[in-house]
Amino acid sequence: MKKLYSTLFILLPLFIYSQETCEHMHERGVIQTPHFIEVTQSENQIKSTTSIPYNNSFENGLGDFTVLIDGDGSYNWEIQSGHFVHDDDGDAGGYQYLQHDDVDQGDQVNWALSPTFDLSGAANPELTYWDHVHYASYADCDNDVATGVGNGCQEVMYSTDYTDDVNSATWVVIYNDTFDNYNESQSNPGNAWGDKTLDLPAESNVTVAFRYSGNFASDWLIDDITVKDNAAVSANWSVATAGGAATLSIADLNNFTVGTDGHWHYTIDGGSTVMVYDTNDVTISGLSAGEHTIVAWLVDDDHNPLDPAVEVTITFNVVIINSYPWCDGFEEGLADWTSSVYSGAAEWGYGNQNANGTVAPQTGSFMAGFFSGNYNSDTASIISPSMDLSGVSDPQLTFSHTQAAWGTDQDALRVFYRDGADGSWVQLAEYLDEVTSWAEVTLDLPNPSADYYIGFQATSGWGWGVTIDNVCVDAAMSVNDTQTLDVMIYPNPVEDNYVTITSPVNGIKYVEVFDINGRRVMDTVISNDTLDVSSINSGFYMIKVTIDGQTKISKLVVR
Repeated sequence: MKKLYSTLFILLPLFIYSQETCEHMHERGVIQTPHFIEVTQSENQIKSTTSIPYNNSFENGLGDFTVLIDGDGSYNWEIQSGHFVHDDDGDAGGYQYLQHDDVDQGDQVNWALSPTFDLSGAANPELTYWDHVHYASYADCDNDVATGVGNGCQEVMYSTDYTDDVNSATWVVIYNDTFDNYNESQSNPGNAWGDKTLDLPAESNVTVAFRYSGNFASDWLIDDITVKDNAAVSANWSVATAGGAATLSIADLNNFTVGTDGHWHYTIDGGSTVMVYDTNDVTISGLSAGEHTIVAWLVDDDHNPLDPAVEVTITFNVVIINSYPWCDGFEEGLADWTSSVYSGAAEWGYGNQNANGTVAPQTGSFMAGFFSGNYNSDTASIISPSMDLSGVSDPQLTFSHTQAAWGTDQDALRVFYRDGADGSWVQLAEYLDEVTSWAEVTLDLPNPSADYYIGFQATSGWGWGVTIDNVCVDAAMSVNDTQTLDVMIYPNPVEDNYVTITSPVNGIKYVEVFDINGRRVMDTVISNDTLDVSSINSGFYMIKVTIDGQTKISKLVVR
């Protein structure tokens, strides 16, 4: 009997982790609108073309794939994440995939179409992809789809004459067996992803299709689709960042051995060429905050680029927080946070409600959250970007959290810090009891450093999940500042257009207001006690008041 599960948090790109199991223990969740892209046949059936080698791991959504509905119902393929990611992709830092769920919406015939490839010059063109199903018996193409619920078919095919109508094209089925979810190389061999390599024709107009048909048939998860000439030389480079350092990795070398056939070069931000004679990771330190570009390419023993060139350009951002107060209300998703899964099959995401719909964001439209839905002590963390806390005194972390229990079942939240990218995590606090409405916490941050990180770790106990919102670090005082302003700000939250600011210190009040992304939205001077906030939208802010050289930073909620 199939189990039903819900999409609980809309997840966006995070960082390195590995998923191990696929429990499908989500029957209790309230269905939240998932992050999906729905395109009907009539709306989008336009062929796009691209060259090889080609890869789509769906980390940026559909990319140049097209999805369309060719049967009954309105459900279609969707971009999904966080439920189950195969080990290799997780190790590489990817976590999104293409999924067709097992919904009951009539007889569905839904297509996921690749761009069209010119493979006429390829000696051995191949399609490689990973997939995963949960109910293989429901996806048996030998069943008659029209006979009722549970019968379905999952087909991989190609066409050499597709232009703009799947029904008028000729399709060749190259795979329609169902992966049995056993893979000895995976962390959980009996509940795993499988990779497939299929031959494609060496022709000039090749389009690949993944066609899902059936009603309430098995779901189908697809990831890391690659089309390449297996006889050609290829390589893959990736970059991971931590503070002001970037790690450049080379992998997936095909028909090329570093040290025998040649080596590789790279440049950073257009600088001098660096020569690398092995496949070990390269660490680039001392990077400033902001955007950087790495170009890497294979060369022969005489340092000449290969012909045809095997080259990649990777643009990435280094994020170092050095202006305070710094706040994040997760309105941009998890953005600069990174993710780490310690155990289990669940990770942090962001959304607009918790698992049972009893908690909404404290402010704004989104909050960060973790939900696993089992007793297995699944544990995952989100980690802040690097913060430069050198030259400040008395830094503090403020955040709000909830963790609703289900009966006596309770999830846990722990807060950690480390004083460097390679430092050990030190626990600051833990919260083991039920919190049904937003509770604000302020913690001192010990041992400030120039490369400082905060981590929020959640552990499942079959509760309704953990949520956090409005995370702020206040480190505005320099070590030379000795006076903190005594000030009162009220009402707070403020529901009309004015807030009162009083202090026993006399003088002109210099007021700055910052939004949750650290942007200054107000910069003004008042000579009395009244501040007009009518120009500020509803939300969570930090307000900085300075009088006669003394400063106080506080939170301000505008409703």
